[in-house]
Amino acid sequence: MDTAKVIDFRREETVGRVRAFLDRTFPRGEIRRVLLVTPPDGTAELFRTATARRRRYPNYPAYGLGVIARHLRSAGVETRMINLNHLVLKACTEAAPADAFDFDGVWQSALADAIEEFEPDLVGVTCMFTMTHQSLHRVCDHAAGFGVPVAIGGVHVSNDVERILDDIRSASFAFVREADVAIRVFCDVVAGRQDVSSLGQLIISSPEDRFHFLRDVRPTAEEMDVIPAYESMETSDLSRYGVMGNFHGFKPRETRFGTVLSNRGCRAQCTFCCVRNFNGVSVRQRSVDRVLDELAMLKNDYGVGHIVWLDDDLLKDEARAYSL
Repeated sequence: MDTAKVIDFRREETVGRVRAFLDRTFPRGEIRRVLLVTPPDGTAELFRTATARRRRYPNYPAYGLGVIARHLRSAGVETRMINLNHLVLKACTEAAPADAFDFDGVWQSALADAIEEFEPDLVGVTCMFTMTHQSLHRVCDHAAGFGVPVAIGGVHVSNDVERILDDIRSASFAFVREADVAIRVFCDVVAGRQDVSSLGQLIISSPEDRFHFLRDVRPTAEEMDVIPAYESMETSDLSRYGVMGNFHGFKPRETRFGTVLSNRGCRAQCTFCCVRNFNGVSVRQRSVDRVLDELAMLKNDYGVGHIVWLDDDLLKDEARAYSL
């Protein structure tokens, strides 16, 4: 950090300052609508039109945001999802002629339209990879330009949150690690249903100070056992404009691909890996029945014919693996 300071949120004076900042940031006194955003994987400078038109860029569903959307909706918060990476790939593929495609114009217009139409109280932007940092930065700045508070999260943010907040001043909130529970608690605190001290896995970055709420609010196996909001994830369309996983070349061209996560975490302790930093040292497993329901939904409702498993340790439990 440079100008921001780490604040002890347990002091009564500090709690009052946090409360005042939340009240200024959310003048309605509640968060009723949240727009969840996946940025383009890269920037216009790195993008290659020919690669996109051959449908060779990755185009994964925003699985994590889909889980967050499901949790927020269950708490009575209206959500909308927008996958800017998918929209860029789709627009590039369909552009006629190819040189009519405008990378920045596509995502900026789509984001502006979503904000103006949906009128969110909060925009949440995810980022998994370091290579996407500049794209994350530009998306946050563009969203904040409409006067809407911006929150960031994801693996990249969790791994280097202080430097990222130093760089992306347009982001007022950063959720670290898994936000399933943390974002619901945050909405409750904004609405006054819980105290400021209830916040966890969250850093609030105001123009003057930075407030760290480091309480662990990692979801339990039961809390994480939800089916993402596939109805908002363009599930049937993604693999038409990009690739998922390593087996796309072995399947018929029209095959629809999808992803599923059946557990979180990994039993290994590889020094080069950050999974345990993000998901913790244990492996939390979803129920087999719920995973099967998700698979059936993907096949029957969205025509998905091939699954890419997102698990880091799919076979951790032998008996469960056989059952699945």
